[in-house]
Formats: sequence, structure tokens, C-alpha cells
Amino acid sequence: FLRVCGPVGTPATRPEVRFLRILWITTFSISKVLVVPVWMKFRELPEFHQPNLWLGKLSYTVCAALNVQLMVSAAQNLPKFLAPRGAQVSAASAYGKPLRRVQSSIINVVGSVALVGVFGAYFIGPLSAALGVLSVSAQFGSRRLRILAASLLALVAADIIVPQPKEFSPTFASWVQPLMRAISWSFRHKLMPKDAAARLDKNRSHLLAVTPHGFMPWGVAPILADLVEHGYQPNFVGASALGALPIVGRMFRAYGYKSATRSAISECLAKPYPQNVTIILPGGIAEMFLLREDLEISATSTRKGFAEVAIKNGAVLTPGYMLGNSQLYKVAQGSIGAVFEKISRSLRLSVNLFHGRWGTLLPYPHDLACALGEPIDTREITDVDTVHRLWIQGLRKTFDEHKAEFGWDDRQLYFVDEKIPDPPKDDLEEYTDLPFSRL
Repeated sequence: FLRVCGPVGTPATRPEVRFLRILWITTFSISKVLVVPVWMKFRELPEFHQPNLWLGKLSYTVCAALNVQLMVSAAQNLPKFLAPRGAQVSAASAYGKPLRRVQSSIINVVGSVALVGVFGAYFIGPLSAALGVLSVSAQFGSRRLRILAASLLALVAADIIVPQPKEFSPTFASWVQPLMRAISWSFRHKLMPKDAAARLDKNRSHLLAVTPHGFMPWGVAPILADLVEHGYQPNFVGASALGALPIVGRMFRAYGYKSATRSAISECLAKPYPQNVTIILPGGIAEMFLLREDLEISATSTRKGFAEVAIKNGAVLTPGYMLGNSQLYKVAQGSIGAVFEKISRSLRLSVNLFHGRWGTLLPYPHDLACALGEPIDTREITDVDTVHRLWIQGLRKTFDEHKAEFGWDDRQLYFVDEKIPDPPKDDLEEYTDLPFSRL
């Protein structure tokens, strides 16, 4: 453990490091002193006086001399070793860097589990069909392949035949909650203010309109986990393609997923407690193409549909900003990004060139937080433009109030209908609009 303290950057003045040094000195001294009685006990044995053992005796003598020299040197430096000089630092400061490395590793593991499930669902159908064809062919057919193909085809068939869950399943949520908590912990997610979930009125329906979408809205998972821990059975709306995924789509539905249609959102907002909280990302696909490393951009200033739905159902509309959600992936920019944005809008499905850490689907290690603003009671304010304007103002105020706590003191939030500064110059950007990999 003492050897690890140096590479991870733990200061020598920390009490635990000093304890490890004392422990090392003690065990080292005892081990060397114990050699003397052992040598005294066996030195007269005839086996140790054979002529052919002179080389071993010589090496033993050299080692003994080196050990004595080492112990003398250690004794001279012992006061400095046991009581190093330097300022005392807090545990948070001492272990901040190592914990960030651990966080990065945990994000890789948790992200891999989640992404294998989500993206693997895209290939279940084609893989089942391909294995089915190969299993009946004379060249590739085998008993094991036929069993595998039959199992996958049966799984897909069962997913199609068995009715999809229509409501949040508390039983399924109890199984998934450990993974959701792991996602929240790995991103060191914080809800701002801390008691935001406890402040929600259980007698009203709530529409939490959060932004930005980012390339992949990892920030929604910790919010859902927080709400579940507070006794809610939240709904979250997203692209219709999510619900169509084999197997995984069923899991999403069992955890509260609904298609992002007005009728589905209205149905969610009509539910009583504990299903009276619905999460929506009004920025949608457009925000997947607005990722910048130097500032935040939201597309919500041109979207009023969520405000209309909230007013229609008399819901409490709350602005929320997911800090850090825009920094988890790199996406294609410029003309290439514009082409993929048009394709995505046409298909109502996200299509873009992107990558995460090491050029993979894994997100870059970054903290996440969700700052919730002041709620807007749409029973008292029924004008769509007014509600939308208040939501925009509340979102900006919430971002500005909490960005320093998140470590973004100088970061600015812009909306798409505002004058947005040009991105900083990068020599590599003159050659390509493709996303570059950064460790």
C-alpha cells in the first residue's frame, strides 16, 4: 500500500501514510533482526561448512553488508521519513485525483454494461435471422448453431408475442435500481438543490423539462434513480425507436418509458402519485448536434410544444439543466454534422458520427449534475408564450446559480436563436469536420 501512495499522489504528510511508513520500518527491522538468531542456531551444522558452499557464504556476506548499510542510512533519515515536512491537506484534496481515476474506471465498466444492453438490442433481430439461415445450411449447420439460432429466434418471438408492459413496474425497478445507482455514483451525480425531489408536491402532476439532450442523455438515469428512491414511479418520454428495440425496449417500458407524443405525455400527466412525475427533453435530436467544449447551447428556445402540453394538463412545469451531459461524447461538426442532422430529423432517429473515450461508445469521464429551477404553475399562467418565456428565464437562472458549484464558473449558456460565439480555432479543424479522439 505504501508503494501505491506515491504514484497516486497521496501527500506524505497524511496520517495514514505516516502510519504505513512506521509499519514498514517496524516489519523491516524485525525481519532483519530475526535473521541473527536463525544464523546462530544453524551456523555449526556440517552442511553449512562444505567446501562447495563458499560462493553462497560470500553472497550472504555481501547481502549482510548491504543490509547493514541500508539500515544505517535508514536510521539517519528516519526522523524525516516518519515526520515529513509539508502542509497538512484534507482527505478530499489528497484523494481527489485517485478518486477521479477510479471514477473513470467505474464509468467504463458501468457504461459497458448499459451500452451492451442498449446497442446490442439493435442486432438481436438481424443476428437471429442470420443464425437461422446458417443453421439450416449444409456447410455451416451444426447442432450447437441450431440450438443458438432457435434460442434467439424464440426470444425475439416471445418479445413480440408477449404484451409489452404499459406501466412502471416496481418489481422490475427493484432489479434495475442497483445499476441505476451505479450509473449515478460513477458519474458522481448531484441533484441541485439536494432536496429538489423532496420539494415536489405529491398532489400535483409534474413535468420536468430538462436539457441538454447531449449525444446520449446519460443524465436522465440518475434523475430517475433519485425519484425512485423518493418513492416515485417516474415516467420518461423519448424517441419511439427506444420502445421498438427488442428486449431492451420492454425494459425501458417497465421503467417508465413512453413515446414522445402529445397523447402519451398527456396520459402520463393525468396519473396520480406515485406516477405523477414525467421527464422530457424538449431539446430533442437538435441538441445532439450542438455540442461544444467551450460553452453550452440549448435548442429549447424554439420549442413550445412541451409548454402547451403542460398547460393543457394543468401540470407544474419545472426547468432543469443537466450539467456535464454535453461533455460525454464528441460528434461530427460543420457540413458533415449538418447532413446527419437532416437525416436524423427525417428518420426521427439519432444518426451521427460520434465517439466516446478511446474512440468507443464509452462516455468520457465527467461529473454530472441536474439543477432544477423554480416550478411554474400552469393553472395560474395559461398563456403558452408566457409559460415558455418563464421556463427559458428559469433555465438560465438555474444554470447561472449552480454552475459555480459544478466547477463551471466561467461557462456560458446560449440558445439557438441568440448570437453564439464562433468555436475556438483548432489547426486540425481546417482538415476535417470529423470528431477527434481524446483520452
